[in-house]
Amino acid sequence: MRTLCLVLCLLTLCGCANQPVAAPPAKAAANHLDWKCLWVWGLPRKTLQDAQHEVAISKSLGFNAIACDGKTQYMKLLMPEARKQGLLVYAVNGAPYGQWGFAKLGTIQAPPNCVQEFPPEELKAMSVQTDPDLPVNPGPWLCIDRPEARKYAADLSVAMLKEYGVDGIALDWTGYRNYRGCQCEYSRVERAKFAAAHPELSAEQVQKEFSLQRIELYYQAVRDAVLAENPKARLMCHIYPQFAAEPLYGWRLPVEHPAQTVAWFFKPHWPMQVVEQNCATVKQTEHKRYAYQVGTGFIGLDMAPEAVKTPDRLRQEIHAIKAAGLKGFCIAGGAEFLNDQGLSDVLSQELGGAAHLHPALVPAK
Repeated sequence: MRTLCLVLCLLTLCGCANQPVAAPPAKAAANHLDWKCLWVWGLPRKTLQDAQHEVAISKSLGFNAIACDGKTQYMKLLMPEARKQGLLVYAVNGAPYGQWGFAKLGTIQAPPNCVQEFPPEELKAMSVQTDPDLPVNPGPWLCIDRPEARKYAADLSVAMLKEYGVDGIALDWTGYRNYRGCQCEYSRVERAKFAAAHPELSAEQVQKEFSLQRIELYYQAVRDAVLAENPKARLMCHIYPQFAAEPLYGWRLPVEHPAQTVAWFFKPHWPMQVVEQNCATVKQTEHKRYAYQVGTGFIGLDMAPEAVKTPDRLRQEIHAIKAAGLKGFCIAGGAEFLNDQGLSDVLSQELGGAAHLHPALVPAK
């Protein structure tokens, strides 16, 4: 998903016309959002001025949390600035995804010979974009079914806590490239053992429940390691890639803020009835397993023609999250949307930020 979004963002780097300034809503949704996280890529993240700029943008729009994938030097600059403004910072850990090279920090690096595998015909089908809701994501991907992949993600998270001094970890890219399950030899053997232990399940149910179990084990391994290092640290995630058999499975995860996609990036945008139902499902299941979990709605936003939303559309999506009674909110996308006055006005109005932000918040590259 990030690969496709970044490509689309490049189409807009030369500038795009701002949408009309959004008028204040006649009646804003009444419910209050407690946790509001901004997760963008494409911001300059090198200097102290960049860090101050990112904090100023986030605070002005009304956010109180940032998910950031900056490098060590930048994260160390960002943390003091965020502290001054009362912003929580989550370091992004997208350990399973290796399109740009698997993450390294200190001596920690991805385990060898631990990638997801698929039959040639399935791999060929996965490489063709046919559904905007299921983007093509090139490999390699780590096989999250394996214990060495879980250990790598856990170790990387702990290293981020130590190096950056962040408030928590934002997990990303935790799932399967085909949206169902890995077909490597290890996964097939373990899935067969799972099937033998659960003769009551059909083959389709085995595929679903085994994969979900392995996803849960991945998150639990990270949580155990993070809390052992810092009991006050917290976890968030964007649940991506979505899991085809159960897209809204965040209730299963040991995470304080599992950001579940209630409104996707790309056109055709989901009907508002679907967005509202997604929000209701997230709310209904938020405490199904973990009392500490906060139901969190995720909205994708991007300025490329294939994805751009109007201010009114964005407001409707935020209202749906509020109306469902969700207290967590996360929006993500290429940073260019921060330049749009209409979208910025909607965010600041709905999140309690500053009105009428100055345009061109994102410096030209």
